[in-house]
Amino acid sequence: MINTPQCILCEVHPTTVYGYANHLHKQHKSTLKAHRIFLICACGIEARSDRSSRNHNGECDGRQF
Repeated sequence: MINTPQCILCEVHPTTVYGYANHLHKQHKSTLKAHRIFLICACGIEARSDRSSRNHNGECDGRQF
């Protein structure tokens, strides 16, 4: 059973908040902001852009949703 969100554009399930934003950028040439979505890390921080997810990755490793 997969407990992470599925990419909105394909079947992939990135395992981290940063991984999701990075997947959108690299695989689909898109961003979180372009689709008006945000992700919530297990620690409670909201990632609303690729930059915020990358910055937060350094704080808690963006390990979980």
